Amino acid sequence: ARASDGVVVWDRSFTDRDERYYNIECYGVDTTLDGGYIVTCGDGPMDIPAWMKKDCHEQAWTAFVYRADQSGQPLWTANVTDSAAKCVSDAGEHIVTAREGGFAVYVDSGTLGQQGTGGNFGLVVLDPDTTKAL
Repeated sequence: ARASDGVVVWDRSFTDRDERYYNIECYGVDTTLDGGYIVTCGDGPMDIPAWMKKDCHEQAWTAFVYRADQSGQPLWTANVTDSAAKCVSDAGEHIVTAREGGFAVYVDSGTLGQQGTGGNFGLVVLDPDTTKAL
């Protein structure tokens, strides 16, 4: 965030939920009703190391959401698709705060759509009360 004169008020690097994932690319951000922020990302390995190739979970990108307060402190995180279980990739491309306080994530998805055929864009709606706390 920047003040009106361009001075940095705070900044935050959104790291991933564990050490197995990297190459985080966050595409969408919105303000929340309480003045905080909601960010959606895609994350996964850029180059899959040989020792990871046995585990499909490590090869799949996931669509992920980070919720932060007004000062950028993380409040909760959520994986919004089940791409790892299907060995395909998803990425959160855009996110908006709904009037009632929930969130809608536009996902470039290999898992959403008819019969999970992949190559789709989908909309995932999140209830803020069902998220995982950090």
